[in-house]
Amino acid sequence: MNASMRLSGTIEVDGTSIRTIRVGFRSRTFQHLVNQWKATHIFNERRPPKYFLLHARFLGAVERGKSQNLGLAPAPFKLVSAGAKPPTESLEDISSTKLLRQVQIGSKLCPSPTLMADGARAWSGAARAEERRRKIKITVSHVKHCHGQFTKRVAARLKRNRIGGTQVLDRIWDGLKSSLPRQLSTRQLTGDQLKLQLNKYVWVWQWKHHKIGLGLDLLQELGKLMKSINKKIGYWK
Repeated sequence: MNASMRLSGTIEVDGTSIRTIRVGFRSRTFQHLVNQWKATHIFNERRPPKYFLLHARFLGAVERGKSQNLGLAPAPFKLVSAGAKPPTESLEDISSTKLLRQVQIGSKLCPSPTLMADGARAWSGAARAEERRRKIKITVSHVKHCHGQFTKRVAARLKRNRIGGTQVLDRIWDGLKSSLPRQLSTRQLTGDQLKLQLNKYVWVWQWKHHKIGLGLDLLQELGKLMKSINKKIGYWK
């Protein structure tokens, strides 16, 4: 679904952690992440941290307006110390998802897309890189949640003033997280299994989001989807 999604106009971008998992200092499953943390932090080897927090994160980009076209992509796993804030999106994180490749030049009335981010400066760097790669213009505007700023006036288009922010994407994150089953267990999974488990729920939720946004009946659309799958594997003709 993400590969065919096209975003234009004013686009909200952000990242969120949908699951947090405790990882022991001597974890074998996530040893490579522990080694990365050890290589970039100073700590007392005689009294190392007992555990870390692994944030399973997704990055998102949603087009403002009636369509609310939505692109989602998993970000690389990252460990932080117990009690530390969730990691902020980095330039490497954003580049790995290729989300900004879905940003398109709009109509003549609105030719330049505008990204609205919540203060993570890496989105500006990623936009500049995409501009150089594709020779297009992408405007980036930030609201700073840490300073209590949640909305910001953006350039007026079609003689209308617009208030920008990440409110639409914030609501999407709330809906996505509430859709994950409470009984979902992730403690005994390997890294790849954890990715597959979370991706499955996220992609199902994204499919529902688009169908509801189009005003379609979910049961009918699910029937069409299953029929197309069954045709491919030879059950239905």
